[in-house]
Amino acid sequence: MEAKKITFISNHYTIYNTYLFDEIRKDPDFDLKEVYLKLTKESHPVDKAEISDNNFIDLSNNKAYYFKLIKNALFKNDQYFIIAGWNHWFYISMILILSLRNSKYSIFTDTPKNNKGSFKFVIKKLFLKYILSTRKKSSILVTGNIGRDLLLAMYDISPDKVYNFPFTTNIDFFKPSERILDENIIFGSVGRVVFNHKGQDIAIKALGILKEKGFSNFQYYIAGDGSDMDKLIKLISEYNLKDNVYLEGWKQYHELPRFYNKLDFLLHTSHVDPFPNAVLEAMSCGVPIIGSDKAGSVIERVINEYDGFIHESNNINSLIDILTFVFGLEKYRIVEMGNNARKKALEWGPAYNMNILRQLIYKSNEN
Repeated sequence: MEAKKITFISNHYTIYNTYLFDEIRKDPDFDLKEVYLKLTKESHPVDKAEISDNNFIDLSNNKAYYFKLIKNALFKNDQYFIIAGWNHWFYISMILILSLRNSKYSIFTDTPKNNKGSFKFVIKKLFLKYILSTRKKSSILVTGNIGRDLLLAMYDISPDKVYNFPFTTNIDFFKPSERILDENIIFGSVGRVVFNHKGQDIAIKALGILKEKGFSNFQYYIAGDGSDMDKLIKLISEYNLKDNVYLEGWKQYHELPRFYNKLDFLLHTSHVDPFPNAVLEAMSCGVPIIGSDKAGSVIERVINEYDGFIHESNNINSLIDILTFVFGLEKYRIVEMGNNARKKALEWGPAYNMNILRQLIYKSNEN
């Protein structure tokens, strides 16, 4: 059987898809090409040395390829398009062309924003109703069941059109290494320093309050950069945490396993986070999670007191209660929870996502 051509179109390259895409390329059934409007994004710096192959097209340096893709969508049927979003004229054009031709394709998206009632919502609902009608060979791939459930609740879409398609973690790269057990509890966070998104301020305030109560045997390493860095530095000083908190700056992908493996717990106190990869990567390294109930991968992967803890988002008291409990844990229990986190990570792999692609491609061929 000839390999099926898959063209993935997205705003920019992200390291989070690299493992899955590499595994797809190893499969003789698939021939994958990546297309990006531009290669990198300022908020997500990428070391270009980590982009290991030339299986992508950077449209910012190859404008003519826009027209080649539109021509292929108009006149050919030899590709399966995966389009990451609907927020750009090119995406909308491709989606409408493929829908009018009743060609096979998928839209790939994170958890949607709940803006029900707005004019934009009404337009999007009508748009999705057309392109995802039962007669169309179209589908939506969503990063997580929370996003899938929200999409179904917000829009009038048939459930068999929407698939859970989570990010995939490289369990051979993100793996546990030998840890030196310390009397201190080592916390860490990975992500952009943007308080209304990642919520590092909640973690600082909770730890500061606990330090005032005598819980001072901890270290907190923060990997990341962002618009609230100055606020973060001020907050650390305000809560007397200069001797406990360490700002490590942005970490490149290859640096992350070493970072995770020095932690006892990953703190992920986000206010809104569709399906954060930091949670998946830390669990794969055998690190238990303390995360908020607004983070999709926390809700879907973490079980309280088994491989981590879930706190109520933006609720300092909820987080303080969990941290107080954690400070009373024996080290062997933390190790046990980390082992459970690793086991959970091993349950998810690229085969799940690839089976969905096969199902969609062959299903489309039958229609």
